[in-house]
Amino acid sequence: MSSDPTDLLLGPYVTGVTEIAAKVLWVPSAAAGAAGKLFLKMAGGGRNEVASREVIFPPGPEVIRIADVTALEAGTVYDYTLEIGDGVVNGSFQTAPRKGSREPFKFIMYGDNRSGPERHCRVLDAACLELPVVFITNTGDLTANAGSWRQWKEEFFGPGREMFRRTTFWPVRGNHEVDAVLYRAVFDAPGKECYYSVDVGNLHYVVLDSELLDFERNPAAHAEMVRWLEQDLANCKADWIIGSSHVPIFNIGGDGSTWGRTDVLGILEKYGVDIFISSHSHLYERFRPIGPAGKKPIVHIVSGGGGGPAYELRPSPILAKNYSGLHFCVFHANGQRLEMTVKTPEGAVVDEMTLEKSSGKFSSDTMADALTTREAMDLAFVSSARLKVDYLDVPVPGRACRVSVKLHDGLPTDATLRLASVADCGWGVPATDFQVGATPFELLVRPPENVEVRSGFVRPPLAIRRSVTLRGHAYEATDVIPSLTEDSIRRFVPVPSPLSIPHAPAGMKIDGDFEKWNKVPLISKTANGQASRAARFAWGAEGLFGFICEPGPANDSGPRVDMIELFIESDCGRSLDAHYTPHASQFCFAPNRELGPGRATVGAGGPYKYTPQLVPARWGMVGNAEAVEFLIPADALMPARMTAGSRIGFYYWLWAGGRRVEEFIDTEGKTGVWMRPLYWGSVVLG
Repeated sequence: MSSDPTDLLLGPYVTGVTEIAAKVLWVPSAAAGAAGKLFLKMAGGGRNEVASREVIFPPGPEVIRIADVTALEAGTVYDYTLEIGDGVVNGSFQTAPRKGSREPFKFIMYGDNRSGPERHCRVLDAACLELPVVFITNTGDLTANAGSWRQWKEEFFGPGREMFRRTTFWPVRGNHEVDAVLYRAVFDAPGKECYYSVDVGNLHYVVLDSELLDFERNPAAHAEMVRWLEQDLANCKADWIIGSSHVPIFNIGGDGSTWGRTDVLGILEKYGVDIFISSHSHLYERFRPIGPAGKKPIVHIVSGGGGGPAYELRPSPILAKNYSGLHFCVFHANGQRLEMTVKTPEGAVVDEMTLEKSSGKFSSDTMADALTTREAMDLAFVSSARLKVDYLDVPVPGRACRVSVKLHDGLPTDATLRLASVADCGWGVPATDFQVGATPFELLVRPPENVEVRSGFVRPPLAIRRSVTLRGHAYEATDVIPSLTEDSIRRFVPVPSPLSIPHAPAGMKIDGDFEKWNKVPLISKTANGQASRAARFAWGAEGLFGFICEPGPANDSGPRVDMIELFIESDCGRSLDAHYTPHASQFCFAPNRELGPGRATVGAGGPYKYTPQLVPARWGMVGNAEAVEFLIPADALMPARMTAGSRIGFYYWLWAGGRRVEEFIDTEGKTGVWMRPLYWGSVVLG
């Protein structure tokens, strides 16, 4: 495999393909200043240069070059060449078959590669063996943190380099695409919406944005998407309809997601969608066909084996097949026949499915295995319902304590749930039957002699054997370790002692003059119990000022600061999930080495997530060490007031030399979900 030209950072890759047009995109190196030229190979052997336009890449200083290729013929393979600097890169793509055409074609679907670039590379190297394909789609979580420009190269475009140059890519937004600012830029999305549809021959492919609810918590935008979906499908005349979202409508293992059931699912069923494929849970699940009684059902598929860490499988009577491991799905569309083969990178076949239609209906063997939507919802978790437990008393060795048990997954209210002891777990749980409609259930359990409560957890954990009886049918008993409720975790984690932050010296401002920070002391306590050697904070009416100057590991170019990730919980509510907390914000500050000392790179979540450029930040050198100063504006800290005595939830990570060198926390333990802190430290304005 040849290396890329030094003047090329990303690409080329192709998206936006129709019967007559396509977009070829690439990111040249800002330092080299070479834009690159794209040439399209013509049928007679010649080539035409295609003009490219420039789109500012949000972090800067890089730009995305986009060549809009037009006047093409349907169902035709086109070769192209990108000349950039002294290098040349070749690629190809195929225009969509004519709308409504029943010509055979092949496509690939997979998802959730995010934090596993080596595993992602294995998946796509195997997928390359399936070429030519008309398109490939990833059902979301393209990187671990799509707000990071570096991760797009390392985790997505790097592993997908060969594949994405030789076919069309259609993306789906996942929760790791965060605010989708970079996502929309990378794929040249025409507006703020991340939902769309495309026609490929006799296939209509609909992409939905589950993150309007899952990440953005924006019901109005979600409702607008639902209205768009109904209109889109009402106008569809294709033989086959496949829908996608990142978060599944039906899912058992992993997250057990039920996104879209109240509004999206009914529309999909009404207009005869054939397959709905998602990811989010890092495994493979194919469900028995599910739909309204007597009507054509939908085959729901979860395909999250693109490279993220594998999730544990859970049994369910509504599953036709499940698997945990790397995989991708290869589809062959051939008229009224649609075949799917699910493969591992080693070529092993995980699953196979064939759907055939006649007069818009599935064949009788497919219909014979179908469940009604109500049956599927009722039966989904009867074999593996997860539980949550709230400790009403703190567990003490040998002394009975009260616990309240709640269902984490839905069961029919007329089901009976039996809870009992698990052999050898040490906990005594009296066998008790409960009607699901009466949840939560209170139990008097007896902890083992070696029980302890530490860092927000109970060890050894309480394990419970659960079994379900529903409408005269008993389902096999299985064991589960319930998760803890937020109330229990807060009860077990000490309230953090606030660290005092001094008032800023008079006239403090973010101007690149770092000498003023000598008047502000270093943070006096970090996670290791010692004072910071890098971070200083002060407050004023303008907000919270910060400064980092970390020597870090020495190298040929001198000490380097990568970035500081700062988390703020302005109401100091000790939320266990900063991702969905109204008063939580995240800020990232880093040197912008491409441009040199001056404006620092800023990333933001919360009030400034769409306008990080308004957050003041400068960087420069202090001796041979890099330094960054910044201001978290006061309006991002509301409802906290910039007055002495105000208390703010507070946490940071400091990265230098490619590793985490310091973090702030002052409780007895800390864990996190998706790069967010669960147990906050706190500061008080002194």
